[in-house]
Formats: sequence, C-alpha cells, structure tokens
Amino acid sequence: MGSDSHSELTETTKGKLAVVLDEVFGLPADGLRADQRLEDVEGWDSMNSINFTMELEKGFGVELEGVILTGEQTFGDVVALLKEKGAEV
Repeated sequence: MGSDSHSELTETTKGKLAVVLDEVFGLPADGLRADQRLEDVEGWDSMNSINFTMELEKGFGVELEGVILTGEQTFGDVVALLKEKGAEV
C-alpha cells in the first residue's frame, strides 16, 4: 500500500482519527504519529480492526468495502488509503 507513512498528520486528520480511536478503543489520540503501527494501539485485534474500519468509513465519509487493515500498517498507511478512497484528510 505505498504510502507516505512518515509524513506528518494534519490537525484535522488527527481530530477525526481521535474520534475513531475513542469510539473503537476508548483511547485518546495523544501523540498520534504517522509512523505508528496499528498493532501498537492498546486493544488492537482482528475484531477491533473491523470496528476501526467501519468507524473510519463513518468518520471520513468513504467506502472501505473489502479493505482489511492489519497491525503492521501505520496511521500513515491508513491516511494514504483514505486519500485514495476520496476522503478529505
């Protein structure tokens, strides 16, 4: 999923991701970094991966049908995917 995973996340994107993280994991997005792996999020597992994907769809207004997010991916990868799907990030 060729991404610019080392680029900075915008404040708008961080805000939207914070809502998703809170909804799925009950966690704040303090210190969220583009190079942070999803598996480093407390509570990450296969079921929460699905929940995270569904909340991303709601939060960013995109369709992610068939997308499977894995723990090895980073928030930068997620942002690149969202951009690819037409989300404003």
